[in-house]
Amino acid sequence: GTLKWTDTGLNGETKYYYRIRPYKQLNDNRVYGALSSVYSKQLLPKNLESLIKNYVGKPYKHGGNTPKGWDCSGFTQWAVKYLFGKNIPRTGTGQLNGGKAVDKKKMSTWKPGDIIIWNYNSGGVSHVSLYIGDGKMMHSLNDKYDTLIQDVKYYDRWDTCNYLYAVRRYSD
Repeated sequence: GTLKWTDTGLNGETKYYYRIRPYKQLNDNRVYGALSSVYSKQLLPKNLESLIKNYVGKPYKHGGNTPKGWDCSGFTQWAVKYLFGKNIPRTGTGQLNGGKAVDKKKMSTWKPGDIIIWNYNSGGVSHVSLYIGDGKMMHSLNDKYDTLIQDVKYYDRWDTCNYLYAVRRYSD
């Protein structure tokens, strides 16, 4: 009932395709079932930060969504497309309503490429950022700080008007 496997020695910049064929061992013989549909998986390099860190310092631009200038949700939209080839909603609210929920209280379950969503204390999505692993996030903060990498817990303490509201996964 469970489809699961472990791969080793794969290149993080390659897209892999799989077809699964179940079998049952009967005495000394294997009885094979039908081949599955094709599964694909784009693996990330082990260090996502090294892939995307070239975009640190790119300018903040309200409404922008390219490396020439982006706001927070424009950056996350661009990053998910760049890293995974997936189109996601343009706004923070749209990003909150899409993808797959990840437990915000268990950072150990977060994966590089997850979207971290922040809300105002008064309600409403206030900010989004890209989780890059090891407790760090990358985001386009504002026109003073532009695009930077920060510790998630530091940002949570630093910006007291926001609180961590949700984590969404678009990579699966």
